[in-house]
Amino acid sequence: MANPLLQVQNYSQSIWYDNIQRSLLSKIKQMIDEGEIVGITSNPTIFDKAIGGSNDYDDMMTELLENNPQMSIKELYEALVIEDIREAADLLRGVYDATSGVDGYVSVEVSPDLAHDTEGTIKEAQHLFRTIDRENVMIKVPATKEGLPAITQIIGQGINVNVTLMFAMQDFLDVADAYLSGLELLDKNGGKLDGVASVASFFISRMDSAVDKLLPENSAIAGKVAISYAKNVYQKAIEFYASQRFKDLEAKGARIQRLLWASTGVKNPAYRDVLYMEELMGENTVNTVPPHTLDAFRDHGNAASRVGKNLEEVQEVLAKVQELNIDLQQIASKLKEDGVAAFSKSFASLMQTLEEKKAKLGEKKNLAAKLLEKDCSLWDFPGVNLDEVRERLGWLDSVRETQQKISDLQEFAHEVREKFSAVVLLGMGGSSLAPEVFMKIFGNKSGYPSLRVIDTTNPVTIRQYLQEMDLAKTVFVVSSKSGGTIETLSLYKFFFAEVQKVSSQPGQHFIAITDPGSKLENIANEKQFLRTFFAPQDVGGRYSVFTVFGMVPAALIGAPLQNILDSAEKIQNSLSATDEISPVVLGTTLGKLATQGKNKLTFVLSDQLTPFADWVEQLVAESTGKIGKGVLPVAGEHLQENYSNDRVFVCVTVGEEKAPNIPSDNVLHIHLENLTDLGGEFLRWQVATAICGSVLQINPFDQPDVELAKIKARELMSGDGSVTSGDVKIVRDDLEIYSANIDEGTNIEGLLCSLLSSIKSSDYFAVMAYLPYDEEITNILQKIRCHIQQKHNIATTIGFGPRFLHSTGQLHKGDDNSGVFLQITHSAQDKLAVPGENYDFNTLIHAQAAGDFQALKEKKRRVLRYHINGKLLVALKNLLFTMENDV
Repeated sequence: MANPLLQVQNYSQSIWYDNIQRSLLSKIKQMIDEGEIVGITSNPTIFDKAIGGSNDYDDMMTELLENNPQMSIKELYEALVIEDIREAADLLRGVYDATSGVDGYVSVEVSPDLAHDTEGTIKEAQHLFRTIDRENVMIKVPATKEGLPAITQIIGQGINVNVTLMFAMQDFLDVADAYLSGLELLDKNGGKLDGVASVASFFISRMDSAVDKLLPENSAIAGKVAISYAKNVYQKAIEFYASQRFKDLEAKGARIQRLLWASTGVKNPAYRDVLYMEELMGENTVNTVPPHTLDAFRDHGNAASRVGKNLEEVQEVLAKVQELNIDLQQIASKLKEDGVAAFSKSFASLMQTLEEKKAKLGEKKNLAAKLLEKDCSLWDFPGVNLDEVRERLGWLDSVRETQQKISDLQEFAHEVREKFSAVVLLGMGGSSLAPEVFMKIFGNKSGYPSLRVIDTTNPVTIRQYLQEMDLAKTVFVVSSKSGGTIETLSLYKFFFAEVQKVSSQPGQHFIAITDPGSKLENIANEKQFLRTFFAPQDVGGRYSVFTVFGMVPAALIGAPLQNILDSAEKIQNSLSATDEISPVVLGTTLGKLATQGKNKLTFVLSDQLTPFADWVEQLVAESTGKIGKGVLPVAGEHLQENYSNDRVFVCVTVGEEKAPNIPSDNVLHIHLENLTDLGGEFLRWQVATAICGSVLQINPFDQPDVELAKIKARELMSGDGSVTSGDVKIVRDDLEIYSANIDEGTNIEGLLCSLLSSIKSSDYFAVMAYLPYDEEITNILQKIRCHIQQKHNIATTIGFGPRFLHSTGQLHKGDDNSGVFLQITHSAQDKLAVPGENYDFNTLIHAQAAGDFQALKEKKRRVLRYHINGKLLVALKNLLFTMENDV
């Protein structure tokens, strides 16, 4: 099907585009190249939306203000607008040349504040035309009483004019006379008449909107008055330009002042959405079309010459208007007055927007500059140890530093792929979460080993993973910043002993990533590991994605390191941007909302990005959840129709995906062009989290309550490796139930009721499962979570232990005590010994669970521990049934 927009040209009408914005220039170029549009118009309202509603102009604003901090807001506005107008004029230059100056114009308006100032209008028109320095620019001047003599003088100086805000027949007559007077002045001064052009912009839909209100209900002329009036003006124009006065000027090269139909977007949904385009199509006219109308006409418009047709009906409609005593001249005068006021309001709004953006850019630049300069004053608050902060800011250099190491990492990865077909990473928290994200999102490149992360002490899961391994072809990455993480070292001892069974050089199956001087470094040297990578000591684990902790595993699977780092660098270079998802603004927003009680940060992620949730969950929870404050990250919930008002949503999409509808006023949208932009997301959230900590007046780089659970676990493990769990509340069949800080119950159902009845509207519910990683188990836990979410309308989370201890575990104990906790544990039959230690993995995981329970109890958290000694799946299904039916 032929494009209706191209067919318009057959009827000698020109389509101009009533919109401009920096980010749209490539799209505008495409429309010009395809012949859909041959001109562009702008006005203060358009620029108010473009500059105020986007960050397209932030970089230029920053540069302008850096070069001239004293630049006025008017000067700033002019610089931004002139840049767009010049670029648009250059895009249209080919059209201008091809049509010998008939089309190819871009229009820019003098300040609406000058609508009643003749001399001011003339001076600004001269200034704009001279400064823009493009032949194919039209200066827009309103058809006010004071604008008319300005039009004559401006045309008389050879400056192209778009006369705007015309509503009445008298407007046309006055403007046409002013135009011819200008041509006569230009001729008198020796100017070339063929070098100047003008259009007269007659506004359409606003007339219908005003008149329709005055018509009787179901009037036959509803939606016809503006078109009829415009057609009448068109006939008058034909008559006017047939006059001898114009013929004399035409002989010297003068062009007619074409009528331009403006305000042609249909405002009444009862009318055909391309009504004004179709009915006003005809010779020697222009239609400047808003985006949605242009799209509609492209889709289903019907091109035909109609502006000179059905003239009898035109007169009938106008006669009917007179019969109804509707004074169109009076309406037109009011519309012009309102139009000037509306543009003045938009201009004032734009000036205010620029004032705010200027201030915000200064503020964000200040914050961004402080951050990049590692200025600890950002977190200079009571209780914050600035020396500790200072020792944890190296992550700000990680992207740049790792860019220099890509070749070395890739060379090492090539060596590894020659020997091994699988990589197993042993680590917890910040040491393991980013590598797992890379593997789950990018997968292993063809010819590179796959990656599995083991971050559990559950003996069932460890045994299962062992059985799936070909140890002879597996290399283990032992990843621990401190080098003393009990889970990581226990896993290392177990798998090293297993590798010894199949290799005479077991150390060559191991790689260490750690800080210099750590216990793990000593082990690596002693056991002759394949290689040891040292991490910068001034980077904390959860901020370490761009150090060797994240980049070595990524390189081993052939992930696109360069693209990942480039996207991160792009974000880091734009920290002073002011859009709502730029890192500094995002962090400030989240911090401020959290102080207002909106502290449940709920992620709605593209299916492709689901694994990212675990990494960002640790970053945000462990960084912000302390001293009675915190932002709870929530991921994996089902969307529902209503939410409590403590939610803030972040929706992240990729490529062509559309964001789902989220029923909340607090929704932030992030869109990635492709998956390799993921590097930028890591950096965005690191910066945002650090800034959020500044707003919350906390140290986002420590984790004071993580150690508490570790201490409790060590206390509970006696010298023979057994665990003392504490006083059991209820024993039934193969179940043991423990509780803390909730009302007592005489049975399991009673305790569960006590736990759930303590829930308040601002609380969240956390399932803490010290269980095997298993799809069926996860599904049951999700159903429990979903039941609580729907019944109580609160945020819910699921965490597998001990993994979550290095993530949300800090927030559970450090926040404002708004968590309600269900801990689920299980005694495995397979104990799985840890070589060289007097404990096994079953003992270790139970010590960690019991220690976590005791720490929560000490922190006065509401918690119930549901310990299963029998068949795990049966007990979990019974628990689900009880919660859905009895409590």
